[in-house]
Amino acid sequence: MKKVDLVLVEDNPHDAHILMRILKKESLTESVIWLKDGEAALESLVKQKEWLPKLILLDIKLPKVNGLEVLSKIRKHEDISAVPVLMLTSSNQIVDVRAAYADGANGFLTKPDSYSDFKVLLRTAMDFWLNHNITVYNS
Repeated sequence: MKKVDLVLVEDNPHDAHILMRILKKESLTESVIWLKDGEAALESLVKQKEWLPKLILLDIKLPKVNGLEVLSKIRKHEDISAVPVLMLTSSNQIVDVRAAYADGANGFLTKPDSYSDFKVLLRTAMDFWLNHNITVYNS
């Protein structure tokens, strides 16, 4: 299994491009893998075990397999169950928030509308989750 800082599961290419641009310009991570749907996430993270990330950013509304299903399967899989998962979504519906936490999300972030707000959100989240949070995979 390859160690990476961050796995992004996001079907919207525009959102993924903005996020990866901010991560690079702000030097927030050494390595990021972009998976474009829930099926690809399950294949890479659970079945083939290609990546062992420090953090997973997971959208809820994904094609093929939705983000909540992906989260539930991650939490049931021993090899990656302790990897922190942040839901990063356009939704702010309380039903989605409750479902995400019930399935084991470590956090729930709503995608900001502006680039500058997105930058602040990512700086804060990445600083904590990649630089200060301790997991069983830190070594």
